[in-house]
Amino acid sequence: MRWPIGRAASVCFGLALALLLVDAWLSYRNVRQLNDNAVRVAHTHEVVHGLDETLSLLKDAETGQRGFLITGHVKYLEPYDAATGAIERQVLKIKQLTADNARQQERIAALETGIAAKLAELEQTIVLRRDKGFESAREVVLTDRGKQEMDNLRALVAVMLADERQLLEQREADSALSYRIAVAAGVIAALVGIVLLATTIALLHRNLKARERAAAIIHREKQRFSTTLASIGDAVIVTDEKARVAFMNKVAKDLTGWKEDGLGRDLSDIFHIVNETTRTEVESPVAKVLREGIVVGLANHTVLIDRAGNDLPIDDSGAPLRDEEGTITGVVLVFRDISERRRNERALERSQQRLVLAQQAARIGSFEWNMRTGVNYWSPELEALYGLSAGEFEETYEGWSRRLHPADRERAESDLRQAIKESGDFLSEFRVIWPDGSIHWLGGRAKVVCAGDGTPERMIGVNLDIDRRKQAEEGLREAQQQKSDSLALLENLLTNVPIGLALFDKELRYLRLNPALAEINGVPLEAHLGKTIHDVLPAMPDDVLALFRGVVETGRAGETREVAGETPKEPGRRRYWLADTFPLRYDDGQVFGVGCAVTEITERKEAEEALRLADRRKDEFLAMLAHELRNPLAPVKNGLAILKLNQTASLDARQVIDMMERQVRQIVRLVDDLLDISRITRGKIKLQREPLNVGAFVAAAVEASRPFVETRRHDLKVEVPVEPLAVRGDMAR
Repeated sequence: MRWPIGRAASVCFGLALALLLVDAWLSYRNVRQLNDNAVRVAHTHEVVHGLDETLSLLKDAETGQRGFLITGHVKYLEPYDAATGAIERQVLKIKQLTADNARQQERIAALETGIAAKLAELEQTIVLRRDKGFESAREVVLTDRGKQEMDNLRALVAVMLADERQLLEQREADSALSYRIAVAAGVIAALVGIVLLATTIALLHRNLKARERAAAIIHREKQRFSTTLASIGDAVIVTDEKARVAFMNKVAKDLTGWKEDGLGRDLSDIFHIVNETTRTEVESPVAKVLREGIVVGLANHTVLIDRAGNDLPIDDSGAPLRDEEGTITGVVLVFRDISERRRNERALERSQQRLVLAQQAARIGSFEWNMRTGVNYWSPELEALYGLSAGEFEETYEGWSRRLHPADRERAESDLRQAIKESGDFLSEFRVIWPDGSIHWLGGRAKVVCAGDGTPERMIGVNLDIDRRKQAEEGLREAQQQKSDSLALLENLLTNVPIGLALFDKELRYLRLNPALAEINGVPLEAHLGKTIHDVLPAMPDDVLALFRGVVETGRAGETREVAGETPKEPGRRRYWLADTFPLRYDDGQVFGVGCAVTEITERKEAEEALRLADRRKDEFLAMLAHELRNPLAPVKNGLAILKLNQTASLDARQVIDMMERQVRQIVRLVDDLLDISRITRGKIKLQREPLNVGAFVAAAVEASRPFVETRRHDLKVEVPVEPLAVRGDMAR
């Protein structure tokens, strides 16, 4: 049966129109699908970027925490504060972006929990570092709790990223299917007729535009990802599954020394690491990630050897890159230069060592008392100051109080309460009793630290060993007392000693003198001070003044000098002194003046003069006596000469006359010696030597002694040689 042409045309037209409508509907649907897919792809990229940004913020927070833990400076917390403020907003944004994904919503809840735990751990270590010091915070870090939490977060984010990438691939596949359907619809439209060509071309044009937009979005996301990696402050190297370098940011290029020529090389050529201490090879974290498929952190004390052979301390980790099927397609290696941190660590260690040595050398112990908890922290040096071994000091306030000497406890505790009340400084000195019973002096120096509301929270300070100083002070007090007693004794001695004492400066001005010297000089004591010797005693001889000046110039004591002169008190009377001079010196031996001890010898000199006068009178008397004795001896001598002329005298009479003549001659000789007063005074009596017969002067001696022999009825026998025995001598002597 034949269809009429019009009907056939109508059917054909209707079919063509139907096909055109179907084609138009399919084209519209595909174009819309492409647009929706492009939006979803962009949406997925935004989620991926948000997850990466979250991890980056966590690393920034961790970096700030590490800087503060190492240095203790608040400025290092700026990255931490900025990151903690932005993480919550970033997670909220991801949560909103994945609101239509139930699985991702469950993971976001776990992500929020993990982030909260990680931030809590960071805050805990920061608080410990701020309140209790580096070691307390270090103990928490060494538990690896923070690392485990960070690893869990990375793993969770990796799962979420994998899910988003899988979703991205699915949406790209849908977009490709829509594209193929649109092309088919375009071909069908072209077969329908020239009339529908323009419409088909327009639809295709729209379809192509949609694809271009989607491709542009994808390209922008890739550029954003690359820019993000390039802008990270740490060094980033991305490798493929065979550990070949696919990407290096500028920091990585600078640290390794490899530029664009490093791309495509094996990572071992670029990233060469050794142990800082042993210099042994360390396995690349990329190799371990590719082998085990986990996030790997670098070992401690790892050194990167750059292209020029220089050492560079580094740390951080590597993480795997996976496709939608979970297959590792590469590794992201992130590391950073920690040279400054390592220098700071060494400087801190040296500083702590110097502090410990300084405390030990100065015998200083430090402490920190938490007033809220009542717990004390102290250094080993503090325990030694209390005579305790390590670990024996009690943590509580009462433990410290019990160590105090009972006589000092109330005062020391009062000083402590006053410092807490005024939120000021604690300054006190007290004794402590050691376990062996010995008592030692300590000095307490501390400062009260208040909380934000002004409430006293902590006390930080030191104890110092002041035992030697206290002993020195006690010795000084005793020395001062002894000095005071000595000065009093000296003052009493100066006042009461009968010897005159005076101290002069280099110009021979009186600095000090005692009353005895003022009495000797005959001038009031006050009239001496500040005046020279010449001002007070104008008649002082020049040789005496020269003696004083010689002591000042040479620093040697002068000889004792006799001085004669008149005093203003008794003009016209000559008085005599003995002056003994000596130098005055500073502690360093320098002479600053001269001292003088004066003894008046006027009475002695007068007595000596009287003795000389008496001696002269004695000499005069003896001379007169000698003259008087010579007068009667002359007639006796003459009479004996006359008697000797008498020849009739018996033998006995002649012997008596001879004896008398000899004795008279002897008396005359003695009287002549007595007249020679000068010889007597000088002790020089002249001997008149002449030849003598021994028998003769023996006979004369016997003759002179005979009356005594006979009176006592002694029997005297004398035997002398018959021959003459001559000697030279003085018969009278």
